[in-house]
Amino acid sequence: RRWMVLRSLPSCVVHLQLLAALWLPVAHAIRDDTNLWDNRTFSNLDLRGQKNGTKHVIFIRHAESAGNAKLLGALEMRRWDAFKDGMLTKKGKAATEQKVTGIVDVDMELIKYVLHSDIVLVSPLRRAMATAIIFLAKAKQLLRDADIADDLTIEIKETVDEHPDVASRNSPDFAADLLPQIRVHADLREKYGSDSDKPGADGKEDPLVYVRKVAQACGEHWFMDEHALDKTYQQIEASYRAEEVRTNAWHPDPGDGYTFAQQIRNFKNFLKGTVQQNVLIVGHNAWSRFAFSSFLPAPGQENIERNMRFGTRKVLPLRNLGIIQAIFDNGFFTSAIVGEGETTKSSKSSKWAILMSRTEALATGVVPAGMYFKQFLVSKIKTITPPSVTHGFFSPHVRLMLTFAASPEGVHTLAWTDKWGAIDDVTGDCIVVTQNHRLDVRQTAREPATFDLYVANKKRFSFITDSESTTLQHLSELMPSYGTLTLLANEGHAHSLPLGVWPEASGEALATGVVPAGMYFKQFLVSKIKTITPPSVTHGFLSPHVRLMLTFAESPEGVRTLAWTDKWGAIGDVTGDCIVVTQSHKLYIKQTARLPATFDLYVADKKRFSFIIDSESAVKQLRDIMPSYGSLTLLVGKSLAGGANEDHAHSLPLGVWPEASGTPRYHAFLWIFDLVGGQIFGLEGQMRTMLIRYLLVFGQRPVAAFIGSNGSSTSPVG
Repeated sequence: RRWMVLRSLPSCVVHLQLLAALWLPVAHAIRDDTNLWDNRTFSNLDLRGQKNGTKHVIFIRHAESAGNAKLLGALEMRRWDAFKDGMLTKKGKAATEQKVTGIVDVDMELIKYVLHSDIVLVSPLRRAMATAIIFLAKAKQLLRDADIADDLTIEIKETVDEHPDVASRNSPDFAADLLPQIRVHADLREKYGSDSDKPGADGKEDPLVYVRKVAQACGEHWFMDEHALDKTYQQIEASYRAEEVRTNAWHPDPGDGYTFAQQIRNFKNFLKGTVQQNVLIVGHNAWSRFAFSSFLPAPGQENIERNMRFGTRKVLPLRNLGIIQAIFDNGFFTSAIVGEGETTKSSKSSKWAILMSRTEALATGVVPAGMYFKQFLVSKIKTITPPSVTHGFFSPHVRLMLTFAASPEGVHTLAWTDKWGAIDDVTGDCIVVTQNHRLDVRQTAREPATFDLYVANKKRFSFITDSESTTLQHLSELMPSYGTLTLLANEGHAHSLPLGVWPEASGEALATGVVPAGMYFKQFLVSKIKTITPPSVTHGFLSPHVRLMLTFAESPEGVRTLAWTDKWGAIGDVTGDCIVVTQSHKLYIKQTARLPATFDLYVADKKRFSFIIDSESAVKQLRDIMPSYGSLTLLVGKSLAGGANEDHAHSLPLGVWPEASGTPRYHAFLWIFDLVGGQIFGLEGQMRTMLIRYLLVFGQRPVAAFIGSNGSSTSPVG
């Protein structure tokens, strides 16, 4: 409509209109505005010039909401509970327009890049959805007006040249239907601290009613048609409803750092699997703080040793409408740039953020190179609690994040923070494990799974874990490197049976009385290496191995034994083929080769025999069960990131390799693949599939290979 009006105006008026259009950017450029976009960040991280396969991510924090404004927000909305899934304040809406205008004045190309995003992903909270609509609509309007100025120049020139056929020219696109695809994703929700962070918590109207009003207002204001943004709103509505159903009404609430970190990891897995490469995300403060915890600036001197021990880091969070530009590759952010003025400046406003990715933390140098850490959530039992408050206002528990860490020099530590990763006492809440200062974790109850933590025979505190979670499995894997773990058997009898080897596995034998009540046993198959074998029989009629069934057992009185039979369960020598484990007569199993996984069995420093394990799961079972019977030493490469591959032994549990933490700029894994046997040792899921895909090109033979985080591979090295 504006185009038709301009065409009907006299030439002199058109000249005046053109002058105003050309003066607008000049006026914006010379105004003193501290919120102007800092284009230096874009030059440092050129998202448009990256290789294929990576994803280019722009993250924007939402504008000010009623919850951010606190009392002023409640007064503006005329509701004391305006913070619940809060709407944007007038100041927030105005700031969004000003932010877009500031970016356009400095870098028009960035706005074009945003508008040509392959997809926009947005949190289901009202403040984020409204910010996304206003940001995109304003950007479209400014870009359209810039196009008008360009077309006016053409029209005036042709009018002067007495070419009256301007009407045949295509007018610029005024519609808003060319905005990028937009989708709500539940895993972009903010950490749950109150009903401010619960979609639909307002309860007075459907959140989408507010979002539709915002879309209609933007359409009417900038495109003279309240239906101009209908397509954008419909995409938000459809994806919001779908995510609401998928999450069963937005559950679970990310009410602690462990759950919240897992939610963000789920989103990163989703992002990794999408085909879109240029992604705009509109989300929240804490979400960006955790997701980019390795990249955000620190408030002063960085303490990388503290970061490693506690698995957390203090950072300066984004302001409202703060922007991060990042590169995402193979499930990890490989770089992220935060512009000057995009975060808070005062150390008083700094916040703790859990280091969600060891790979990212190592690559950015916020933890020491070569370290590793593992975290999980427990509920510490308070020492003093008012009576009968378990289901009341006060809880008898306080949730903690436990972090098991090891430095490159081999110093092992256990530290804990609150449920969001905040450190209370750097010295008192961290235990350095030494030979005389080891951990002793003892289970005291089954339901809920309750433990006492002792250090040097002194009790520190009691804690509870979710028995259905993987926390118990983590404990059984980690504790051999830090001390001892004692679990409960039947009727409260304590023993150090690892998780996953519960007595109930022997159920039928116990029920029929063919084994003593209260005992347990665990069996698996190995290939014992013969001591004398005729030469050249590996692939002939005679085998250099004999298959055995190993049985680890424990009596009700706590007597532990290891016995073996032939592959069908036939006993050869009742006395000679059974070892009774005592304090001075414990087992020692030492790995001597990786492929095939070969071990020597020692009893009281005397070697009994060597054996081979064919399956990865059997290696894990051996690792799990050995803390109760003695010690297990596995092999690991000295340097998988370069250098010698000589083997050296250590007792780090399988699945907790230092290499899993990554190395700066890239992370490498050395895994052995036996194409004939179909075994990959130490690799699970998608990485296993990807490794098979790449190794197949090297031929039908056992090989070892390196693959980088971007999926590229090198020539075989073995």
